[in-house]
Amino acid sequence: MPSAAEICKLKETTILSVGNKVDIPRTSVHRYTNIFIQESKPFYPRETLHIYRDPPLWFTAVIFVFSFTGAASLTAAIICLIFDAPFVAVYCQNEWVNRKSLPVVKKQKVVNDLQTLNALYEVTYAELEMMAISTDDTEIGLIRTAHEKFKFQVFHPAAFQIMDKAKRTSRIMLGLFLGASLYNIIFICVYSLV
Repeated sequence: MPSAAEICKLKETTILSVGNKVDIPRTSVHRYTNIFIQESKPFYPRETLHIYRDPPLWFTAVIFVFSFTGAASLTAAIICLIFDAPFVAVYCQNEWVNRKSLPVVKKQKVVNDLQTLNALYEVTYAELEMMAISTDDTEIGLIRTAHEKFKFQVFHPAAFQIMDKAKRTSRIMLGLFLGASLYNIIFICVYSLV
C-alpha cells in the first residue's frame, strides 16, 4: 500500500511605505511637531493627542515688545495685560502638549539611516500552510491561513531634536509672557496706589 504525505508552507511579508511627504514653507518647529503628532494619532486611538497652537512669530514679537509700554500709564498697563493674556493661555496649552502629547509620540521607533524625518509603513504578513496525506484510495487535506496587517511610524533622530526644540521654544515663550504679565500687574498696582 503506497502512501504519501506532503506539507507545504508559504510565508509572505510585504512592507509598503504609506503617507505623504509634506513640504511646509516657512516652517517652524511647532508646525513640524504638529505633523508628527497628527500622524501618530492613528497609532494611539485611546490617547488624546493635542497639537501646538502657533501664533506667527512676528506677531508674538510685536505684542511682547508692546507689553513693556505698560509703564507709561495705568490704562497702558491694563491694555498690555489684556493683550498678554491670550498668549499666556496659548503657551499654557502648549505646555499641556509638552507634558501629555510629546511623551506618547516619542514612544515610537527611531531609525538612524532614515531618508526623511519620519516615515509611515504598512506591513502585511500572510501565511498559508497546506498538509495533505494520500493513500491508494483516500486523500485527506488541511489548509490553514493566517493574515495580518499593521501600520507603524518610525522617526529619524533629527525629528526628536525638532520636538525637543518645540518644547523648549514654547516654554521660553510662556516664561516671557508670564514675565511681561507680571511686569504689567506690578505697574497696575503701582498706578492704582498713586
